[in-house]
Amino acid sequence: MTTTKHLEIDARKQPVKSVTVYKSGKADVSRAFSVDLEVGENTIVVSHLSNSLQKQSVRVSGMGGAARLSDIVTTIGSAGDGDTNDSVILQQVLERNSKHLVAQQGVLVEELQILRSYAKSMEHTNVPVEEMFKFLEVFREKQMSTLSTILEFEKPIGEAHRALENAKKEAKVNKGIAESKVAIQLHAEQACKITLRLRYVVHDATWKPVYDLHASLDDPKSVKISYRAKVTQSTGEDWSDAELTLSSASALTNMTVPTLPTYKISSNAFFTTSVPQQPPRSLFTRTSTSGGLFVPPVGSGLFGAPTAAPSTSLFGSTSTQPQPQSEAPAPTQSLFGQTTTNQSQPNQAIGATNPATAVALTESTATIRTNSISETYAVQGTVNVPSDGEEHVVSITSFDVEADITRVSVPRLKADVYLQCKVKNASAYRLLAGIVRVFLDDSYVSTASISDIEANETFECTLGADPSIGVSYERTTKTTTGEARRFGGFESSVTTYTTRMVIKNKRSTPVNQLIFKDALPLGDDSKDWKVILRQPKGLADAAENEEIEVRDGSKSKRKIRWSSLPNGKGGETEGKYEWILDIPAGEETTLLAEWDVKALKGEFWIERAEATFGSNAS
Repeated sequence: MTTTKHLEIDARKQPVKSVTVYKSGKADVSRAFSVDLEVGENTIVVSHLSNSLQKQSVRVSGMGGAARLSDIVTTIGSAGDGDTNDSVILQQVLERNSKHLVAQQGVLVEELQILRSYAKSMEHTNVPVEEMFKFLEVFREKQMSTLSTILEFEKPIGEAHRALENAKKEAKVNKGIAESKVAIQLHAEQACKITLRLRYVVHDATWKPVYDLHASLDDPKSVKISYRAKVTQSTGEDWSDAELTLSSASALTNMTVPTLPTYKISSNAFFTTSVPQQPPRSLFTRTSTSGGLFVPPVGSGLFGAPTAAPSTSLFGSTSTQPQPQSEAPAPTQSLFGQTTTNQSQPNQAIGATNPATAVALTESTATIRTNSISETYAVQGTVNVPSDGEEHVVSITSFDVEADITRVSVPRLKADVYLQCKVKNASAYRLLAGIVRVFLDDSYVSTASISDIEANETFECTLGADPSIGVSYERTTKTTTGEARRFGGFESSVTTYTTRMVIKNKRSTPVNQLIFKDALPLGDDSKDWKVILRQPKGLADAAENEEIEVRDGSKSKRKIRWSSLPNGKGGETEGKYEWILDIPAGEETTLLAEWDVKALKGEFWIERAEATFGSNAS
């Protein structure tokens, strides 16, 4: 008769060998056990595994040719199983011990109180002096003995209380339940010893990248980034002295390729006709006789070829330009019999990926491998991550990257000059989205966040304010009435805005490439509200990215340009411009801007701010 050998393995007493944590909230856990097999059937039961274990993910290996796998049975523990674990039992034992010690001490205290009460009662009795002396001698000895015994209980009672509190804290810290079991049945042809490997996927584990950015004004062209990870898990299993790998990929469990539905064209009761859009008109108007305040828009037919039409420059000059033409592609017959025109699309390789490459980095504490879809970080050495639901920080690497520190101010909103750091990711892998703690000259400044930054992309962060540059901002208005003929017999109202920025360099050295940003309001052609830019000279005619030098006799060097916007458009489309200023040590300079807002007299209008949204990577 064949007998089956049973072997029980308590996973709590066998440390986890390695863990791969995914950002999707799952982890791949690997364990290894040394097992002695007998001839025939062997059943190995691994207990106290995580209740968040996924049954379908259990794998067993390591048998080699010495044994073969017959069966695997996984039993997930219920939520109530953890109530009888060792931690609860330990608390119960310690609590009973503590109460027993306190009770013993209490008996002695009561005995001492009775003895003292009896001695006090003798004050009202006629006891001979000799008897009194004998009683006092006995009373003294008994009282001292009882007090000594009471005090001897203080130490064990204190130790019992501390042990109980520590057990409660440990039970409170530990999160998750580990009462699952995996029963592995192996058949061995001969007695042997194997290293059994058990792997499985659990949830309730995740990680996120965090960065420390260290910048210095002594070296504004380079910053140091310390790359770390915050690992959190509440699986019920402690990862003690485990090898840790972090992956930006998702754990591929229960995933399938989605199926496309069938799409059909149907009527829409809410929208039955298409309305052609008119081309945009001038946002600003230059004061000259070449262009009037009103330029009628000329558009092409809704479905016809574009026609040459007079166009208006951003500030009012009119010119006739032919519309760019391209050779039309050959028409093709569509599925439903209509003639369609296919636009050629650039060829795009599908499925072509770069082979995984190991990236060597300075002061590396992890082996980093990257491919076209994910990064993997193998943390050097072993780590300890308890199942407490708290964030535990592990180091990945640190490296130097290119940077450019400039001084930027938006005085209209806040009269501060900020140190803005533009960082280029010169490494061969992407920086994952995460939190960045910013330090300037080893002093904490702020916390920022970044999205995924690919290789050679840039991101920006603020290094704080520079108190050595003083800024003040003032805006004044003046309203006058214009000529009636300009508005077809109606009087116009002109409001002139003047802004004055006063900049003072308090440093003993010159400061170059200071950037001061401001914005003009946009006109509204539908309301006949015009904005006419008067100062600074030359900005109205400036092209995108063109810098216009402004001369006013001061010692500082200044230029003006339209701002570059995060959406790739020029700042002229939103009225945003900026000064670029070089100012000598100890100097003070003034930056002036002036524009008119022209409308029909009596019309009510306001200047309203609209929120804009940008990107932190470029």
